[in-house]
Amino acid sequence: MATEDKLSGALQENILTLLCFNSEFCKLIRSIVSPNLFESAVYRDVASHAIDFVDQYGEPIAEHLPDSLENILNGSDKKKAQSYQRLLDNLFLAKDSVNVKYTISKIHDFVRQQNLKGAVVLAVEAIENGDLNLAEVELNKGLRSQVNVFEQGTNMADSKDALDF
Repeated sequence: MATEDKLSGALQENILTLLCFNSEFCKLIRSIVSPNLFESAVYRDVASHAIDFVDQYGEPIAEHLPDSLENILNGSDKKKAQSYQRLLDNLFLAKDSVNVKYTISKIHDFVRQQNLKGAVVLAVEAIENGDLNLAEVELNKGLRSQVNVFEQGTNMADSKDALDF
């Protein structure tokens, strides 16, 4: 179980890294992953900034990420600023070393896992409030959540892809 939790944390960071820096897959990741799937408030905030940037400009936020977080990095809450700076440092260090194929292949599992975790939390809260029907609804929603990662296939306009096919 500890290995799975570790993998989940590393996978979250790898997905966030690709969302922030990978021009080939940032739009795909943006279409599949929402900020609420990340477990840390810092990760969720960075993911929100990255997603907003992809939506507005059609490319990863990359070098503009520190600019978008400038008010936090230079803010009065030094502990918060350190948390953000630590994550930014990790993202910038990892941007060229993330195993893209592996990370993309695991996005479906990540989304399913996070949706199930969220459903379980909501179900437990409903049970604690005495609402068994809501608990069942939340669990069923979590079980039904699916993600379809679109495989674009062979690009016949790209001669290398076409010849490889």
